[in-house]
Amino acid sequence: MAPRLLAAVCFSLSVLVALPFSVATGADPAHLKEKKDKAVVNSSAAIKGWCKKRSFGYFRDKELTPYNWTASWWDEGSFIVVKGEWRVERERVQVTCRAERGQTLRQAVMEVEYAAQP
Repeated sequence: MAPRLLAAVCFSLSVLVALPFSVATGADPAHLKEKKDKAVVNSSAAIKGWCKKRSFGYFRDKELTPYNWTASWWDEGSFIVVKGEWRVERERVQVTCRAERGQTLRQAVMEVEYAAQP
């Protein structure tokens, strides 16, 4: 009985010690966001996910709840274009994102066509 109790106590202590260590290494959300913004755009997958997350944050900042995201994407020369659509307060809202291949996500552009109702 005693060895089982000791193993449980050691496991609990290792979890408690590991949490502060991960925080001390600098793996915080701001650091990860900066790393993602420096990611180079080489495929539609990178800009597609970025467009969805960035536009979702745009509406959440305005205290609105977007839902039912749909999107299509294509190439226009050296640019990747994502045209997406959210439903926001029962209205369809168009979102367009553009990024040039070889550039970082920080240089990508997002346009939102939403006329806020008073």
